[in-house]
Amino acid sequence: MQQPSPSSGPRLRLSRTRHDRLVTSIVGAGGISVMLLIGAIFVYLLSVALPLLAPADLSAAGPLRAQPRLDGTPVLLDVEESGEIAIRIDRDGELLLLDARTGALRERHALGLGAAIRRVHRPEPNADLYGLETEDGRLHFLELTFPVSFASGERERGIRIEAPFEDTVVDLERLAPAGIDALAVHLEAATLTLALLNPDGAVRLVRYEDAERGLPLLPPTHQVLLARGGSDDSPPTRLLIAGSQWLYVVHENGRVDAWDVRFADDARRLASTLTDASAPDQITHLLGGGSLLVPTRRDGRHAVEHWFPARGEDGTFDLQRVRAFETASAPARIVPEARRRGFLVLDAEEELSIHHTTAERTLLRRRLDTDGVRALALSARADLLLLEDREARLHRWEIDNEHPETSFSALFTPVWYEGYAAPTLSWQSSAASTDAEPKFSLVPLVVGTIKAALYSMLFAIPVAIFGAIYTAYFMAPVLRSWVKPTIEIMAALPTVILGFLAGLWLAPIVERELAPILTFLVLTPALCIAAAVVGRRLPSRVHEAIPDGWQALAMVPLLIAGAWAATIVGPWLEEIITGGDLRSWLRTRHDIDYEQRNAIVVGVAMGVAVIPVIFTIAEDAIHSVPTRLAHGALALGATRWQTLLRVVLPTASPGIFSALLIGFGRAVGETMIVLMASGNTPVLDLDPFSGMRTFAANLAVELPESEVASTHYRILFLSALVLFVFTFLVNTVGELVRQRLRERYGHL
Repeated sequence: MQQPSPSSGPRLRLSRTRHDRLVTSIVGAGGISVMLLIGAIFVYLLSVALPLLAPADLSAAGPLRAQPRLDGTPVLLDVEESGEIAIRIDRDGELLLLDARTGALRERHALGLGAAIRRVHRPEPNADLYGLETEDGRLHFLELTFPVSFASGERERGIRIEAPFEDTVVDLERLAPAGIDALAVHLEAATLTLALLNPDGAVRLVRYEDAERGLPLLPPTHQVLLARGGSDDSPPTRLLIAGSQWLYVVHENGRVDAWDVRFADDARRLASTLTDASAPDQITHLLGGGSLLVPTRRDGRHAVEHWFPARGEDGTFDLQRVRAFETASAPARIVPEARRRGFLVLDAEEELSIHHTTAERTLLRRRLDTDGVRALALSARADLLLLEDREARLHRWEIDNEHPETSFSALFTPVWYEGYAAPTLSWQSSAASTDAEPKFSLVPLVVGTIKAALYSMLFAIPVAIFGAIYTAYFMAPVLRSWVKPTIEIMAALPTVILGFLAGLWLAPIVERELAPILTFLVLTPALCIAAAVVGRRLPSRVHEAIPDGWQALAMVPLLIAGAWAATIVGPWLEEIITGGDLRSWLRTRHDIDYEQRNAIVVGVAMGVAVIPVIFTIAEDAIHSVPTRLAHGALALGATRWQTLLRVVLPTASPGIFSALLIGFGRAVGETMIVLMASGNTPVLDLDPFSGMRTFAANLAVELPESEVASTHYRILFLSALVLFVFTFLVNTVGELVRQRLRERYGHL
């Protein structure tokens, strides 16, 4: 036999030391890498979501150097959509098209309207279409288009001055021979609506139903006298058309009459509200179906208030003051954004402020160092501000305000949306029109995530934990060798298959057999308890006939009997209690609407996915309890149940708690089952018969369709961050509890 050399011992110890250090370094580097990776995920999600709360910025202030001499009083200053060309029309009908970046003159046109311009109207706020009301009682329509051409090899912005209709002049004197004090113009879906205010206070509505571009403007299809004059001590001074439904008549004392004019022949005044406007002539409408911006002064404080009509409990509409935005001094100009629910305010001290109504957020306050303001223009994208001062100089500011729709209140507190009867929590990221108000409340997604996890855990915990206890402590080893691997294999079942089966197979069965299923959930536990009571009274020879650890097989016929009894008793109870229609009874008696894809279906499907995880970890923890502890308790006279409750379960409690924690994390992050079986409706209740939408399912549905770096895109990343933080906190708290349990019961 070969003897080791005297020097082999130190070399072996040195080799082992080196290998130990190498493995320690590799394991430590892996652990640090995992922590760094988790931190990097958190930082990335935060970096994408953080711009949502950034304030607006105003930059590049200063007069345009290359601008020509600007003569005449401006009646319109505007900027086309791309922000490249500025549009200026003066009272004498001269049209100037300027380079919005330098002020250089691009084109000059004399419109030749035959009379001075009294007012300029915007029939379509999102288009470069203008209605020019002249002193001779005519309304001229003018449309500007700015096509992009690459004919010369370089990008060039063209200019076209067009007439939207073949006959672009409307004779207002023929429509209102007594004269016109105020006019409102609105064009939507080939329907042109004019509202006219006569000097005696009468309000008329004129509508052209077939105002197609490129065709002659046909005679009006409706001419309706809405209100007769002379009966009000505060005469009307202004008309506003908001959306296709509302006509607002503003009176001298700040009172606003709201008319529903969707159907001209059935126009009705639905509300009359005193707004206490400090300057009624500055009341303007916001983008949407009927919002108004009203300058007020209350308790010595100046503000711009947001009003819109809301339906009361009696079914009638009333103008409601929804929110207010304070200003440093009296608002001098209020400029709404063309595509969002934001607006700019320039007060008497030339302080500019930017606000957003839905978010109830003031994004910017800045004083403009200009010599007075004659005209103000905001681009359609709300990224360019153009101002003409008293010295006829143009000033340009660039606005960085990408995500004004978001704030903590808009994301997590009830918001009063236009058209709603009261503040609510709603998630609605897409809409049928560009006028729709963004609804990005994350609360319905939070509730949906908790709801899905709650019902899945309610189904999974009793089955998994009680099954693990019986399998590890009571079941015969031979039977355990079959049961445990079978349940573990279930964990490999793809969740998309479970979601498919739940949505297309299980949901219709639950809907059709709802009463028997609910009866089964009550009847089967009762049968098991009854069987246990009866079994204790059976003779000992009956107990001895069943080998120890095989008693679970005796429960199979009992479960089958319970299911069979539920199919008989369930319809009978449904007929007695609900009159034969459980779903109608729930709807009429308890105001609960049954949806086919609901929390019950999701709970069962997700429970099937979660049970193997909880069962495996909990069973291993219980089975790993040293047998000497159980044998010692039994030797001291404790029964098997006492040993289980007082010794085995406390010792295994850290592992059981870990199983529950991992199962809960699996339920919270599950996507495919919820996506296919829940209906994806973002609701706020915990009703088991309704659906839900979770964070994970919402990300899977909407993230592929969202525009990169848009508000919607960043809010989805914010929801991912909320889910990340939520699961991190739950796991952290769970780990602390598990450590306490280990310290308490580890000495057993």
